Amino acid sequence: MEINFSNAGIFLIVFTIGFILMDEYIAKPIRRRRLEERAKTDPKARRALEIAEMVAKRHGGKRP
Repeated sequence: MEINFSNAGIFLIVFTIGFILMDEYIAKPIRRRRLEERAKTDPKARRALEIAEMVAKRHGGKRP
């Protein structure tokens, strides 16, 4: 298969969409769970969760 602008563009679009979906549905819940665990002992992390909840309420309930 020859690599040209068309193939490279398609690869870039598919890779970008895959990366965004992976972040949204795999990495973000893992980061959220780790932050919640850390918030049990760290006041700074607890405050970060409180701010995230305030932002979520402001934007229609969607958690970051």
